[in-house]
Amino acid sequence: LLGSSSGCIHANRSSAMLVPPVFVLVFAASNFQGTCWDVGSLEEGIEINVDNGQVGTSSLMPASSLQWPGICSPLLERRNGEDYPWAIHCRGFSYFSSPHDGALLCSLDSQWHRSTVCELFRVATNCVNLPCTREVVTPETLSAAIRRGQAPLPRGAGELMEVLLAEAGAVSGLLEMVPSSQLTFQMFLAIYTVAVLCLREKLPAGTHQQLFKLRANSQGREGCRDLVSEHFEHVFAMLASTGGTSTAAAAAAAATGGQKKIGDMKPSHAVLKKTGAAARRHIIALLPQGPLGVADVETSATHHYDYLPTDEPWSRFVVRTPRETPAHGLATDVALWRERQEGWGWQSAWAAVRLANRLEEMLADPAELDGWLDAWIDSLGAERQSMLDGREWISGEQRQIGYRRWRGTQQILTPISGHYRPMWRAALLQRVAEATEKGGPHVPIFQSPDESTEEARRTWNCGAVLSWADIPVSCSLALHLDIGESDDKNGKPARAPSNSSLINLASGGCRVVLNRAILRTPMDAAALGQLSSCNEWYGMSVVQHNVSYAVRPQWLHADLVAVDVLEHRLLPAALQRVAIASQEVHNSSSRSPLRVRLHDAAEAIAEFTYYMFNGALYTRGSAAIAILSHHAMYLSLLRSPEDGERGRLARHRLQALRCLPNWRAHTMPDVEATSSHTAQAYTSYVYWKSFDSASGDPREELLSCLERALVLDAESEERGRQDAHRLQKALRELKSSRPGVG
Repeated sequence: LLGSSSGCIHANRSSAMLVPPVFVLVFAASNFQGTCWDVGSLEEGIEINVDNGQVGTSSLMPASSLQWPGICSPLLERRNGEDYPWAIHCRGFSYFSSPHDGALLCSLDSQWHRSTVCELFRVATNCVNLPCTREVVTPETLSAAIRRGQAPLPRGAGELMEVLLAEAGAVSGLLEMVPSSQLTFQMFLAIYTVAVLCLREKLPAGTHQQLFKLRANSQGREGCRDLVSEHFEHVFAMLASTGGTSTAAAAAAAATGGQKKIGDMKPSHAVLKKTGAAARRHIIALLPQGPLGVADVETSATHHYDYLPTDEPWSRFVVRTPRETPAHGLATDVALWRERQEGWGWQSAWAAVRLANRLEEMLADPAELDGWLDAWIDSLGAERQSMLDGREWISGEQRQIGYRRWRGTQQILTPISGHYRPMWRAALLQRVAEATEKGGPHVPIFQSPDESTEEARRTWNCGAVLSWADIPVSCSLALHLDIGESDDKNGKPARAPSNSSLINLASGGCRVVLNRAILRTPMDAAALGQLSSCNEWYGMSVVQHNVSYAVRPQWLHADLVAVDVLEHRLLPAALQRVAIASQEVHNSSSRSPLRVRLHDAAEAIAEFTYYMFNGALYTRGSAAIAILSHHAMYLSLLRSPEDGERGRLARHRLQALRCLPNWRAHTMPDVEATSSHTAQAYTSYVYWKSFDSASGDPREELLSCLERALVLDAESEERGRQDAHRLQKALRELKSSRPGVG
């Protein structure tokens, strides 16, 4: 490797930027001289929209942002007097930018990487003299480049060359598997990025480098070559076979019954069996059990599952997911896990009791609920935030728990990795079983909100799992606007701006898209040539933040439009249904049996909880807060005793938490909710299966216990006193505990 002695500086008007030095990768003796690239000013071509603060793109950007060689020509040639289009274009890329094909390259966030991937692709296409004309890599161009034995590359690219383009590199083997044995620039970019993340090569500050947490810290060249090969062999062999157009068309047709609306006809048993098997294969291919390529080793220790008590008030707030295999003894690990969960559970139990008292006051008159939803959401956040009191060691974003989302930049995404991957896989396989085997709704898991056949194909190909809700107004009137934001002097509803997450229904009304879980990663979509169809979902881009997110499936939580509709339409109506059902439970003149009234109240609480899980209304802690709301609503069904003594009622509610079953092991309640397309599907087929039950019927256990708890007897009063003493002791110990305990 012959390195140049210094970098190149090209001054252009107001700026001077240092460009990385170039070296010549030599397989045989050569006098080839590397070139330097003109960078130019990053300020020119930027358009600032003062109204919304968004950065526009200049006309210098190529029309098709990922087309070779146009996208790379400024990097491969000296163009004096011209700006660097990718730098200008990527200046507008951000965590909340509009979707565009170039986001994948922008997410690398480094001119070195953009230069290097262009030069490597130039080598692979065997382009010697500029301008390059070949648009794809083939086995012939790669072999010719290797025989030629030399190439101009930025300094530091030797490892990437060895992993990707050397004779034993990953690209040579992958060319045998890709369609037509050709790699486009977009496909090559995906392969390049996985190699970069494995090698941890020149990643910009802030990029999450520990992508493979449960693997060796350094894979080395051979390890990364094998990892890249393994990953894309899986992509081309498994994902392509389960996501082809014929399979997608068959699945879409079976799902929709041709052009008929969902629910108009019941699929035959044979069709259900076939589509169920295809969906299971698709899910397993999209969410493989690691280690496989970039899919890391999965946490698998579940020994703690059986150590959660079934008769403790605090255990109702604990969610059991797999953990890493303990480094110390099993008994010690279980004891430590239980200690931490018990501290958290007692805190949550006391918060739920206080919130139930607050909610009882709010729901006293279902006709007077204006403003109570905001008060309830704020109270939930404040209770969750108060759990940080005295824990000064918790800092940064962790201290934002319980803060409500209110501005456009507060979009939330969760990479489906770590323990999320097995939890999503288990939930989706369960949804498929419900739809095809257990009498559930005959709606495929990869179902589009707008029900068009073309969109059904896209949803299947990209592995998109979406949830939505319908409201009985047109989308133009869907959004809430405060009085100060409206210029309508007549007080009529202001027309909302057009938004992609709102879909006008042909039958009338508006459908709002809530969650978007996109299982096919942006990187894999690029490798399959599907990035243009998979990169945007009802106004939200799948390529956000930095490049390490792009190699993982994306869980895109509700955007601010959906949050607005939830907070001003769906949740107020759901809260009113909870209030009406709660009042009916205590209506002694009702003609409905008490068990039926309790069941109606439970269904109303489940619906409200579904929207809380799907809304992610807070910057952090939304799932835990939704659980807190859920439990507090059940406790609010237990009313004040005749003597009106509030302490007595609080103790009774504390011990009555035992009526709620524990959450089912190996599930996450928010994943169970967001993997259900609608609130109706969740309450009818998913909600009751989210709980553990000794008898196998958690609904019967819960309703029977609540029916008994409506009457405060001596036994429950004594149990409440004991629980109150244990609660006080647990909270005192928690305040004095060291960081990490509880």
